Amino acid sequence: MQGFTASLRLQLATAREIAKEFNHDYVAPEHILLALVRAIDGASAAVLAKFQVAPSAVEREVVQRVKRGQGPTEAAALPFTSRAKKVIEISMLEARNLRHSYVGSEHLLLAIIAEGKSHAAEALIDLGVTLDKARVEMLRALGQAEVVTVDTEWPTWLTGVGPLTRQLTELLADAKTARTPEDLLLAIIADTGAARHVLEFSGVDVVALSDEIDARDPGVTGGPTSIRELLSAAVTEQRFLGDCALASHHILLAYLALRPAHGYRALSDHGVTRASVRTLAENLFG
Repeated sequence: MQGFTASLRLQLATAREIAKEFNHDYVAPEHILLALVRAIDGASAAVLAKFQVAPSAVEREVVQRVKRGQGPTEAAALPFTSRAKKVIEISMLEARNLRHSYVGSEHLLLAIIAEGKSHAAEALIDLGVTLDKARVEMLRALGQAEVVTVDTEWPTWLTGVGPLTRQLTELLADAKTARTPEDLLLAIIADTGAARHVLEFSGVDVVALSDEIDARDPGVTGGPTSIRELLSAAVTEQRFLGDCALASHHILLAYLALRPAHGYRALSDHGVTRASVRTLAENLFG
């Protein structure tokens, strides 16, 4: 369990003790979840607090689902079930995908939900703790990403998008009047964020590029039909790169992937390709 925090190691040891409380001769995801909620600090506790889920509520849901064993176990070190081992494996994947150098209780909480087949996962889902929302709340608890709260002042194409980097949050706040994918592309090129950084590092004259994209040919069609479609593709690019929050270079990659006719042609004329942007992004931000 290399890379596990001391706190998480302690909680896994606590899970073994909880298994004994249930007279079980194994450690399952349910015991791990109870160990997490009995801890009073850490990001996993902060995530559950955001859902207004009390530790007692989680414990009650788990107890309703798990039968106690017939008698006390004599085993000194209880083995983890295959499902518990799977949860631990997923927690390491969650940490790696978020580019964290450690595995903590927050990753284990996400893993329990992601595995999805245990009584522990059922308990959390029944309490309204879903994977996407839990991941967002975890990033907020760690202070790693801004999450846009959509209200009447935000355009509808931002509904459900997030988490976002602080830079992209500020950019989108200024780009509320964007109506087309090209409007958003021009906004990220004009901004000082990740997308512009990639373009300038590639030697692109961003002013000339913007002028060419802005010189629209209304007779040319192709590419995404809406900003919503472009952002959906950007989220796919973000996940492929394993980044914890959506940034402007993901939007640039999505634009190149969807190949809107005149914008794609302008980018291509300046030597900007999806492969070159992805390579630079991994080198600059990886």
